[in-house]
Amino acid sequence: MASHLIPTDQPSIFAALSTLQAQAIVRPSNPPGGISGFLFDVAHDDEISLNSEITDHYVEDNSAMQDNWAIRPEEITLTGLVAELTDAPTPNNAVAPPPNALPLNYIMMPPMSIGGKLIGAATMISTPPPPPSLYDYFKGHESFATAGKPPVILRQCAAFSYFYDLWKGRQVCSVETAFGIMTNMAILRLRAIQERTTKHLSEITVTFKKIRTTATINVQAGQVAGRAANQGAAATNQGNVGLTPNSGKVSPSMWKRLVDAFTPAPTP
Repeated sequence: MASHLIPTDQPSIFAALSTLQAQAIVRPSNPPGGISGFLFDVAHDDEISLNSEITDHYVEDNSAMQDNWAIRPEEITLTGLVAELTDAPTPNNAVAPPPNALPLNYIMMPPMSIGGKLIGAATMISTPPPPPSLYDYFKGHESFATAGKPPVILRQCAAFSYFYDLWKGRQVCSVETAFGIMTNMAILRLRAIQERTTKHLSEITVTFKKIRTTATINVQAGQVAGRAANQGAAATNQGNVGLTPNSGKVSPSMWKRLVDAFTPAPTP
């Protein structure tokens, strides 16, 4: 039974990322594998769904005319398994160098030329470390940095928490599929199932949707064109209309009409 408390009333782990940090992690020139660095223990299905919205307008002869064709955003559905014990190879299982490697003998090494020293210094300066993935940032957070120490966080809980924070933090990520890699993908649906036959294995199905935003428009106040210029123009006097001032008095003829209007007709 899991003892990890899902932080539903706390902000997402990724909420602490600034705009520049999020752009560096989410949109690298070489996207990481999996779901922004996360790999299922056993990958099952990869599905990409493309849909369109095509209108039907019926004319006089009862035939349909299609004059609008809208492209809906792409959707990706991935299904995989996360287990507590697995022997599947992961990128973290890299072969370590031999512990007793021979040290460098600087006495027998030839001296480096001035050009070689300049090239080596420039290479060290101009080669920054690659930006971490979202999953690396998630694993390095204080909530999961001590996952191997008591209380132990199950791998199923950690996997769900990763997707939960992506969803709650409205974080876009890169998704690797069998057909290619897509970026700027947001979680549309997430389904995690642990069957009654085992407590050591969970199936996770996550659906992503492509996110596109409009470009920023710079508006200069006071500069309009077309009908907006006419509507925003100041009021102008286009002519004079003769008016008779009201004296505040009622003429005798007006009094007579009022009396006739409210006087009942004589009884025959």
